[in-house]
Amino acid sequence: NRYFLCYVLIWIVIGNVLAGLFLSAGPAFYGEVTGDATRFAGLLAFLQPGAGGMHSAVTVQDYLWTLHRTGQTALGSGISAFPSMHVALVTLNAIFIFERSRGWGFAAFAYVALVVASSVYLAWHYAIDGYAAVAMTLVIYATVRRASRTADFKASLGPLPRPDGSAPSAG
Repeated sequence: NRYFLCYVLIWIVIGNVLAGLFLSAGPAFYGEVTGDATRFAGLLAFLQPGAGGMHSAVTVQDYLWTLHRTGQTALGSGISAFPSMHVALVTLNAIFIFERSRGWGFAAFAYVALVVASSVYLAWHYAIDGYAAVAMTLVIYATVRRASRTADFKASLGPLPRPDGSAPSAG
């Protein structure tokens, strides 16, 4: 229940409220949005040899920009960069994995670092997009965790099933 609540709050707070308040486009779209095509020209030129490949960042970025420019909505459409939902969701997973296993949790947080680094490397995000997503995810998680420890919250969930999956007794 805590995971589901955190997941929903991340989509609402990070993916809608903050993304709407801080509309931004990542480095891949910076030139198109601002008219300054030189700021990230080196990074975009570095990525260009992969263009045309089905899994190329450049190919997907071109697809997204075409949708944005023409006002179409389709699979994966949207170019908002701040904060990063990709980073927020893998951070949430890492937190809950860490609760179950420290070893796997450390591996999951290493994956979070990889997602942050690769999102910058592939021109999807600025580093601050990932850092903010991690910070906001931790705040949401801590708030939900604190609230879940209260008797009112537990009572609202009703009786929980036993570990063997059977229903709890009525009395």
